[in-house]
Amino acid sequence: MADVPIEVRLRDARADDRAFVSSIESEPSGNEMSAVLPRGDEAFAEHFDRVLVSPTVLYRVIEVLDEGSRWIRVGFVNSFETQVVIEGVSSLRRCIGYRLGEAYWGRGIATGAVSLLLGEDPSRPLFAVVAATNAASRRVLAKCGFQAISRRQSQASGRYLACEEIVYRLD
Repeated sequence: MADVPIEVRLRDARADDRAFVSSIESEPSGNEMSAVLPRGDEAFAEHFDRVLVSPTVLYRVIEVLDEGSRWIRVGFVNSFETQVVIEGVSSLRRCIGYRLGEAYWGRGIATGAVSLLLGEDPSRPLFAVVAATNAASRRVLAKCGFQAISRRQSQASGRYLACEEIVYRLD
């Protein structure tokens, strides 16, 4: 049987998505792949509440149509401003990020969601920073037109593990 394309849509994140997004951010396999540490409950709540009202953050929940023709939440995608180091120089850049629940990996959902977000956020250039070992995210970014522009060794911080990172750019 041929694979049926999965229908993907984005919607604005809401306060009642907090527990769902927290559960995605807490999945050990996703954290390992992304080289991040989960936030504690209080830190996550503060972060989520802050991004929901930030005028510089575009935060979307990813939904797919299930077999019963219902839209279900499977992850999130966002764009935001943050400091990015490129060739030793740190500057404020517009970046994207995304996560899917592990049960939904490998179905083209992340590629579809990132493509939809790119249509909503006309900012260019856009950047993404991923762990070099995160082959799945590297494929998503390449399919969406991002180009790898630099590599660096990142140091561990309170949220991130030390790892080799690749910075991607979309013009």
